Amino acid sequence: MREEKIIRLIFCLANPELGPDEVVEAAAGSLVTLDCTPKDERFRTSITWIKDNEEAQESADNVKVGLSGRKLYINKVELYNDGIYTCIVRNLAGETHKNVYLRVLIPPSFKEKNYKAHHKIPIGRPLTLKCITFGNPEPETVWEKDGVELSQNGGLMNTIFEENGQILTIPDVTNTHKKSVFTCTAKNGVGLVTRDFYVDPITPPVLSFGGGRTSRVTEIIGEALTLDCPISSTLMDYQIIWYKDGQLMQNSYPRVQISADQRKVRLNNLINEDEGTYTCFVKNPAGEAMREFKVDIIAPPQLIGSNIEYVEVPEGNDLSLKCPFEAETVGQVMWDKNGGKMPSNVQILSDNATIYVHSAAANDEGSYHCLVHNRAGSVEKTFRVKVLLKPRIIGAANDNDTIEAAADRSVVLVCPIQRTYGGEMGDIEIEWFKDNAPLKARSTDRVLPNGKYLHISNSKPPDAVPPTILSNETDFVIPVKQSLLITCDTESSPQASIQWTFNNQDVGDRQNIQILNSGRQLRIVSAEIFNKGRYIEDEGLYTCRVSNRAGENTVDIKVTALEKPSIVMNENHQTVTAVENSSIVLKCPTTGLPKPTVSWLKNGFPFIFTPDSKVLFDGQELQISRANASDSGHYSCIATNEGGSADMSYSLEVLTPPKISGPAEEKAEILETGATALFCDVNGSEPLEIIWTKNRQDISSTDSTAQISSQGRLLNILGAKVDDEDPPKFDVDSEVKEVKVGERLVLPCTIDGAERFNVSWLLNGRPIDSKTPSSFKYDKRRFELFEARLSDTGVYACVVRNEAGSAKKNFDVAVLEVPRFLSLNDTTTSIISGKSVQLNCSITGVPTPVIKWQKD
Repeated sequence: MREEKIIRLIFCLANPELGPDEVVEAAAGSLVTLDCTPKDERFRTSITWIKDNEEAQESADNVKVGLSGRKLYINKVELYNDGIYTCIVRNLAGETHKNVYLRVLIPPSFKEKNYKAHHKIPIGRPLTLKCITFGNPEPETVWEKDGVELSQNGGLMNTIFEENGQILTIPDVTNTHKKSVFTCTAKNGVGLVTRDFYVDPITPPVLSFGGGRTSRVTEIIGEALTLDCPISSTLMDYQIIWYKDGQLMQNSYPRVQISADQRKVRLNNLINEDEGTYTCFVKNPAGEAMREFKVDIIAPPQLIGSNIEYVEVPEGNDLSLKCPFEAETVGQVMWDKNGGKMPSNVQILSDNATIYVHSAAANDEGSYHCLVHNRAGSVEKTFRVKVLLKPRIIGAANDNDTIEAAADRSVVLVCPIQRTYGGEMGDIEIEWFKDNAPLKARSTDRVLPNGKYLHISNSKPPDAVPPTILSNETDFVIPVKQSLLITCDTESSPQASIQWTFNNQDVGDRQNIQILNSGRQLRIVSAEIFNKGRYIEDEGLYTCRVSNRAGENTVDIKVTALEKPSIVMNENHQTVTAVENSSIVLKCPTTGLPKPTVSWLKNGFPFIFTPDSKVLFDGQELQISRANASDSGHYSCIATNEGGSADMSYSLEVLTPPKISGPAEEKAEILETGATALFCDVNGSEPLEIIWTKNRQDISSTDSTAQISSQGRLLNILGAKVDDEDPPKFDVDSEVKEVKVGERLVLPCTIDGAERFNVSWLLNGRPIDSKTPSSFKYDKRRFELFEARLSDTGVYACVVRNEAGSAKKNFDVAVLEVPRFLSLNDTTTSIISGKSVQLNCSITGVPTPVIKWQKD
């Protein structure tokens, strides 16, 4: 028996089914395929493509429809192909639409092919950089300064962005911008382009104005003077012009030398006509500056009249001594008396050149010295002042002496006259009176020749009277190599004998001493210095002893030697050089009696001591323990005592080691065959030896493309060649890069001046074939993968070469793939109880995925 079952199949016809709308992006110039395949093609259908309300193949010559409308091909797609393509699929049930949005991608490019890459802009001026680009979609523009991105929301440096960031403006360039590289990068997902702008802010000349814009410079006539234009900023392009009293200076002027870099003017063998105002005028495109030097030429003071002048002044009269000299510039006028300080009763008037003593007295007698000193030298004048004292009678004016004498005996009356200081009795007129009337001497009376004694006769001599010493001068000064006469006047009855001793020893037969006038005078023939100990044998205490039968009397007389100071050096002026931070000793070995006082001057003024300076050996050495440039100058030591003064001078120059201003390394860029100047801003004591090297090799003076001038400070490169550069160098030799499958990867070949180098790219050590399908592109700055594939994994290398050498940077690129299953079939498995089963999980990915199993 058979049963049958009839099943009737009923087909329901539905509208064609298409997938969702799509967005397709394609690079300009590529082949684009748009798909419109229905899911069920068992039923008769028709397919039509529409763009802009007309059939798509009519919209452009490069558009074609194939496979019965299921495919739309666009060959070498262009921007005008961009738009919405609609495919309409129809069957008996109806129609369905599908939209395909085609976006034609055009990598960014610059509208301006030629542009100004190098900008030198004065400080304070605005700067505008333009980076106008074209691309689809519209590129996004990013600006960087020295590799740091600039915010377009009012961030770094007060920048203004316009035209969607394509124009960058800095309203006010300041010196904080320094020399920089501004880079604009335009990118839109298809590619990117960059452009570098090298901006060098130019600062106006800056001069050092220590002490003001005008410096006063003083130099000695006949010396040389160097004026240095004090440029304190690091400038390359500037011009210096020198003027004297408003007139342009030139090297052709006599005795004038202007350095090759124009920074220094040297005036040789100075004369008075060189005085004036010198101006250095510095200018560049950013501004100008000037510095004035008021130059004064000084000569040593000139004394008017003789070096020694003898002055006599009566006691009680005013004394005025004027130091007569001529000098345009006077550093100092100093006075002393007998080599020591001036007494308190001596007034030094306001001009310092005149001293005044009111009512001269005996103690105002002596040697007065005036010393006139300036940087150029000094002169000295000595005044030998003698005070003429009034006669004085010993005792009070109304004193009376009573003298008794026997009749018929003689008597001698003595007028007790005090001797004048340095005078003789013959200078005094003595008159005798009796009963207030002039004495009318009898024939038996007589006045002795000097008038001091009145002899009254008719009287017999009295008994013996002890001797009296009439000399009252007990201190004498004897200049070296001169003689001295000492008097010991006595009065006695009977006549006294006179004996001289020296330091309590009988003068005996001392060859240098003479006894004269029956012992009343002792003469030292010549004061001589003995031995290295510097003493005078005849200096000391002399004693005059007078005696008769009635008694004796003595007087001690002190004799002091006087030697004018002298400085024991071969030359009166010496030039001393010393290295900075070294120890310096300036010596001033002096002789003289009494021992001279030594004082030091610097540049005509008293030396000001610092913690690093001191004097030794009673001022005979000036020691500077750590010399620096400010210690340079003219030094003078002046030795003074009662006999006069002596001086000696030094010209000290402290040599400073060379020091280069500015950074230790700078970069200079120049177009090939162009010219540039490299300045070595070095300071230090002249002469300086400046050596230029290129790649560690000295630059030859015969090199026609490299000229050294300005005492070696300036290197001019003419007709620059590529081999003038250093070999290229990367900051980092290798990098590791990772990218996912399908993503874009950019490898930057970043090196300064890459546009001047020969750049090539390698993959796994082999040159990259530029004919490879357009899945990548590269230039001198970057290598770009549009959509990374697993086969793109490898070691990429950027190789940069110039005439000086080459450099290579490796990029170890790993293309990563998200884990994916190789098969999704058989995900349901039936097993028989008690049997084994194998579950297969085939998966792939880079790096190799880690597999974990889970149940429920």
